[in-house]
Amino acid sequence: MKLYTTVKGQGEQSEFVKRALEFYIKYLENRLKK
Repeated sequence: MKLYTTVKGQGEQSEFVKRALEFYIKYLENRLKK
């Protein structure tokens, strides 16, 4: 996995992290609503 992210480059890695954070925040919000 580390090799893959290294090949893909820094730009897409930050994009992936950003999307992962958004997904995680939505997941937490949905759990808190219940």
